[in-house]
Amino acid sequence: MSIDAALFWAFIVVFIRCSAMLLVSPVLGGQQTPANIRVMISMALSAALVFVIQPTVGNVPQDIYTMVIAIAQEAVVGLMIGMFISMAFAAFQIAGSFLDMQVGLSSSQVMNPVSGIPSTLLSQFKYMLAMAIFLSIGGHQLLIRAFIKSYDVMPSMGALHMNAIESNVLQLLGQVLLLGIQIAAPVAAVGFIIDAALGFINKAVPQFPAMIVGMPAKIIMGLLTLSIALPAIVGGVQVSVDLATDALWNALRGVK
Repeated sequence: MSIDAALFWAFIVVFIRCSAMLLVSPVLGGQQTPANIRVMISMALSAALVFVIQPTVGNVPQDIYTMVIAIAQEAVVGLMIGMFISMAFAAFQIAGSFLDMQVGLSSSQVMNPVSGIPSTLLSQFKYMLAMAIFLSIGGHQLLIRAFIKSYDVMPSMGALHMNAIESNVLQLLGQVLLLGIQIAAPVAAVGFIIDAALGFINKAVPQFPAMIVGMPAKIIMGLLTLSIALPAIVGGVQVSVDLATDALWNALRGVK
């Protein structure tokens, strides 16, 4: 039984791009996912998709230099796909961190199982909620479709793509920051109103510890407003994913 060299090379190429994508993807890129699980999933996806993607892979490189360049390119493209999708969730971390500071929960931190670093309560809550919504609306299928489409959109990488990647990453960062502020706006507005009211009380009655007494009210009203505004996160996830995918396609096509 002989091994088809073109098919084997296509499998290697797909496996490298898929492994790099899952390494930084929001679904399986966390530190809580064992490396052997990611490898097995990458192998399964590669085996399932290799026959679909093989026509766009190209011929087997005839020298080691071309092979190394091709492998490096696959790793870069895979990392880029996972990175752009992961950046869509930065808006919810930004919004949660801002709300923790506004409500008064910034001093309490817990370990984030995805990033492996401490994060504030609302930041982690919003991130995990956005992750659950992402999976419920078929975000994992979107990730696989983006992976397959990347071979049609970007067969090779050049200097034009590097400039486009830089431009689209910066543009996406600005959009994500603005979206994070918009997500946090309702709770932040309530916190501002409570701060203003406590300031007037403290001005009228200097002996009354308004800030200390009003802290529980600020936390309660902030969490109440957060619960009322939770349905809006569904639309925020959809918007952030659309922004990330648009920036990803522009970067793959070499469009700034």
